Amino acid sequence: MFRTDHQPVFSTLPDSAAMARIREAAMFRRVFKACVGVLLATLFVTFAFWGGVSWYAAKSETQIAAFEKNIESRKELERVWKKLEADKAGTEKFLSHRSRVSSSLSIIAADLPADSWITHWSVHRNSLSLQGYSASSEEVSKFLSILESERKLVNVRLRTTEKTTFKRKPVVKFDLSAEVVP
Repeated sequence: MFRTDHQPVFSTLPDSAAMARIREAAMFRRVFKACVGVLLATLFVTFAFWGGVSWYAAKSETQIAAFEKNIESRKELERVWKKLEADKAGTEKFLSHRSRVSSSLSIIAADLPADSWITHWSVHRNSLSLQGYSASSEEVSKFLSILESERKLVNVRLRTTEKTTFKRKPVVKFDLSAEVVP
């Protein structure tokens, strides 16, 4: 059944052609393994690069959103700043008028005699109009002379005086006008 006469029991050394094929196969396996290794390394680097790009894009999105929010905040701040600049002129005009009126009011209030009081006060541009009561006509004339000596007030005039009563006491009703020096 088995024939052994055609094949030797122990193999003989391979001939040079067989050795060349064995070396060639070993070389092919090494080159194939190297190519697979390079391919896997390339795939790993590609996926790592893709993951890095995705991570950077996600991180950049939050930074871009923060930058856009910052830009919007700056635009809003600029709009508010422009509005404040626009309102500044009106405010300065109002404050200059107010300070002129309040300074004249503080001058008049400081000079007002103890037994006198003001019932009506009006300001139109630089003109003041005062109406009030005083205990006597001497106090009205004293008040008028003090106002005439003030440097911030000019053309101080007594328009009318009238003797009357207030809570059953005799008083003098007066009406003054003056101009405020700007």
